[in-house]
Amino acid sequence: MNSEEWLLDVEPAKTCSAGTFRVPNLNNSGVHEIYLALGMSILRAPISPPEHIDLTAFFVRRSRSATYDINDDFTKFCFAIRDGLRWSDGHLVTTEDVRMTFELYADERIYPTFYFRATAPDGSPPEVTIIDDLSFCVEFSQPYGSFFTANLRFVDSRLHTAVSAGALHQQFHADYTPMDKIQPILDELEVETWEQLVQLKDMPHWELHRAHGMDVPSLAPWVGIEATSTGYKLERNAYYWKVDVAGNQLPYADFIVAENSADLEAIKLNTAAGEYDGIATVLHGSINNPPVLFLNQDFEYDKEGSAWQTLMNDKRFGKALALSVDKDDVNDNVYFGMYKLDTITDLAIRFGPDGNPFTLDIITANVSPDFLLVGELFKQYFEEIGVRTSFTVLGSQIWSQRQANNEHMATVHWSDRPIWAPGISEDFGPYAKGDWAQQSYLYYNTGGETGREPPDYMMEYFDLWKHGSRNYVSIWPTGSMTVPTVYNADMGNVIKEGYPFDRALDYGMEQLFFRTMN
Repeated sequence: MNSEEWLLDVEPAKTCSAGTFRVPNLNNSGVHEIYLALGMSILRAPISPPEHIDLTAFFVRRSRSATYDINDDFTKFCFAIRDGLRWSDGHLVTTEDVRMTFELYADERIYPTFYFRATAPDGSPPEVTIIDDLSFCVEFSQPYGSFFTANLRFVDSRLHTAVSAGALHQQFHADYTPMDKIQPILDELEVETWEQLVQLKDMPHWELHRAHGMDVPSLAPWVGIEATSTGYKLERNAYYWKVDVAGNQLPYADFIVAENSADLEAIKLNTAAGEYDGIATVLHGSINNPPVLFLNQDFEYDKEGSAWQTLMNDKRFGKALALSVDKDDVNDNVYFGMYKLDTITDLAIRFGPDGNPFTLDIITANVSPDFLLVGELFKQYFEEIGVRTSFTVLGSQIWSQRQANNEHMATVHWSDRPIWAPGISEDFGPYAKGDWAQQSYLYYNTGGETGREPPDYMMEYFDLWKHGSRNYVSIWPTGSMTVPTVYNADMGNVIKEGYPFDRALDYGMEQLFFRTMN
């Protein structure tokens, strides 16, 4: 925190010693289990069950918003925040946090465009009315019936489900805090401007355990206390809202520890030896899909005569690659025959780029065992139909840099498939896991200020999704599955059936507990 003036002396909830939850950590590149532990949607806090339960109502009514109202044409949404709810630093959650959040997203010094999930379908920002310390309304210029779906997904949005800590941002914001107090923080973090600092601190839940997230208040069950080259450590949020009638928190783990390991094979061996208490990524990282091959539609878009761009404009190439994949082979050799295979035609198409020398370059990051196995099989299948293919495994940081610089032709990465109506995954998006059209999306999202001007059919957002399905933007190696998840046998409240298993980590990792304390 910037200074003592931001700290509070407030009595936290009562706790009891509850042990340490150990999770794997490959190359300190990010820990999937921690992502899930901190990804419990804040707008899912339980209150009285609604009279009529559907999925959308469940996500909101069982929430930090104790009550809510929606008008008949879905243009106005009014909320009442639960009285007494506190951030992890002890500050009360109030409508000042709401006001500050929307102020940030309207400030072009910080964000060139208003956060898209908080805008009406026509792109216009909402009008936010603060009624009192706990009540507010959000009104749109036209019906926005998917407002809840867009912001209450199974993975929290960048808006932290519509509210972020106002006090946090004010201490880094030059309109609220003198620059002589902000400058030492800029120097320490090697950040150039206060605007960039506010952006850095306005983070999604999967960054809260990293070094720049140590002082960021949240409503998650744990808060980060250590982020070093040796790993991550989180401790129980003393103000977490799940308490019993006596004010006691649930007996979930006091700490989460993720010690860094540079060896993927060592992590698998440690898993078999019982060195971890919960792991959902022994085999792969997706909740229900194998890693997918993404073909980058924007690679070499600015290179005249690019063979790759010629291929991306001829769907026969993508179709040939897709049909060359032996899904039964992948299923048997990588996934133990546990996938549900999709049906495909036996049609085979052999196609090359006019006989010119060409290599399909596929890259991936060394973050999941099946990335490597499936990537090698992709290479084998494509070469069998005459497409010379290279497959390179990179460190996660280098891989991320190449993606950010649009230097990848194709990549293997996981891509979650939607599970239920409000749980819509964005992993197929042109800007997401595979970055298959990041420059086109950048152009679209900035109104043409930067990026690549896409073809006409890509200018409309929904046309992008249609393009993806019809033109082989991504290629599946096999079908859907339930993710194998490993738990400590001493762990209580472990889900034993249902789909998918590892959602227990996402929705209720703080509801797991050790039966015995050794």
